Amino acid sequence: LGVDTPEISHSQAEPSSCFGEEATAFNSAQVLDKQLRLELDVEKEDRFGRTLAYLFDGDEMVNEKLLQRGFACTCSIEPNVKYEERFLALEDQAKVANAGLWGACGECEGACQ
Repeated sequence: LGVDTPEISHSQAEPSSCFGEEATAFNSAQVLDKQLRLELDVEKEDRFGRTLAYLFDGDEMVNEKLLQRGFACTCSIEPNVKYEERFLALEDQAKVANAGLWGACGECEGACQ
């Protein structure tokens, strides 16, 4: 919730987005086989039935780590904007540092952009 990572392709006919493989690998390392705490915002699910949540590994928010290290860009969709200002600030810091996708791609190719 609040972030958009580059897409990976599941078809040989269509390439993955810039930095998609790296973002997927980093996110997987953060969430697979871990006990995570979910924090909901206003809406519990999106129109596709996917759970909308902020993910916490202990005291660390995974959503923030993705932004800080340049593995995602912000994706704020009303009414789920609890951490929007925090996320925008982290994205700005990653851009200035050319972290992750910002250094490799120069921009975010996510659906929210």
